Amino acid sequence: MKANTGMSYIPLHVHTEYSLLDGMSTVKELFDRANELRMPAIAITDHGTMAGVKDFFNHAKSFYPDIKPILGNEIYFAGCPNHNRKEGERKRYYHLILLAKNLRGYNNLCKISSTAAAGDIYKGRAIVDYDTLEACHEGLICMSACIGGEIPQYILKDDMEGAEMALKQYREIFGDDFFLEVSLHPTKREGDSNKIELLQRKANEALFKLGKKFDIPVVATNDSHFTYKHQATAHDEMLAINCGKKVSDKNRLHYTGEEYLKSGQEMLELFPEHPEAVFNTQLVADKIQRYDIDAPPEC
Repeated sequence: MKANTGMSYIPLHVHTEYSLLDGMSTVKELFDRANELRMPAIAITDHGTMAGVKDFFNHAKSFYPDIKPILGNEIYFAGCPNHNRKEGERKRYYHLILLAKNLRGYNNLCKISSTAAAGDIYKGRAIVDYDTLEACHEGLICMSACIGGEIPQYILKDDMEGAEMALKQYREIFGDDFFLEVSLHPTKREGDSNKIELLQRKANEALFKLGKKFDIPVVATNDSHFTYKHQATAHDEMLAINCGKKVSDKNRLHYTGEEYLKSGQEMLELFPEHPEAVFNTQLVADKIQRYDIDAPPEC
């Protein structure tokens, strides 16, 4: 593959089959599709696990050396110390995207993951606490994640003071390596899927305003869980298995059917008033070095 040298859309929030019974894309399938779309880089950000990272890295190295593999994790985070929250309102975890910029960042990401697995487990999730994040942040890029992230959750509760306080704490840790994330999944599916789009639109409007107010770049992602649009039905059937429910059961987890690996053009069509959010994904990718995960850890 000959890499696209212009401004590109880079998928930075991507789940593989290693997000068990949640992500459906194989590593091979993702790189084949990224190659078809002439993407110069693609990320792996499975839910709370690094299990697929070596497979992802080795596949890029062996078959698609011109596509930069971005190694990351969508961690479950306990949240920033935010003292305006009432105890009864405190959520036990939020989503947060971490991407390794270099070998030190990769080693720190592994340390964060293993520390969480050995620590607080809540509802089957290994929770990363604030102290661990602060201690192991070097070499990492942080994105505020989907509407399950801490900042979007404050926005959806109409608590802009809490959102700004959390934003400032993330920026204090990560500096210029902190980005706000927006996603949008318009869907024709009925029920809860439509509600997701409304929540995303509410969060996105505030996130763009926060980005402008605090001079923080906003990046557009699609929170991919499968590779091709036509796989939406199969993915929904997998979710039913995950929940131990029938496919026909309306009272179970549903996605919108739009969580596939979209092209740059499709992303621009989602954010016509904010094309910079699509192209800012390239800015993130440009921060990430080429490195060998099998190299000895840096001291």
